[in-house]
Amino acid sequence: MAAIAGAAAITVAGCTKAPVLAKPSATTIATDPLGPLYDETTRLISTYDQSMATVPDLINLLGPLREDHRQHANALASLMGIATPAITAGPMPSVSTPAAPPSASLTGSVVARAALADAEKSAQASATLAAMSAPAARVAVLASIAACRATHVAVLR
Repeated sequence: MAAIAGAAAITVAGCTKAPVLAKPSATTIATDPLGPLYDETTRLISTYDQSMATVPDLINLLGPLREDHRQHANALASLMGIATPAITAGPMPSVSTPAAPPSASLTGSVVARAALADAEKSAQASATLAAMSAPAARVAVLASIAACRATHVAVLR
């Protein structure tokens, strides 16, 4: 009887898999070809946050662009198989809130927009290169990100 129980235990043990340990996000980001694009996206979000904090008059313009990048970070995380990043939604223009009057610091606004346009142009090039070298399953998302970033350059100029 003990031999049968032992054989049953071996059979059950052979049928169950050891838990598969997922790679930590940092490891995946460091090793996945999309890791640099993901890092660049999170840096863009920070740059948008800094620009909106410095020039609040730009929130109506920059808020939706920042949100696009938050969605890009989520999409890239999904493609890499990592958890959705903990990036909160940023400020968005309200339909009931009129646009803010131009700031006394027009120069700050121009500088912020130019810096963001340059960052977007670089990020658009990165997304294009990533799409051109990616496996087929990733191309559509990466091409969409590249196209979105190109529109951001146009909006900011």
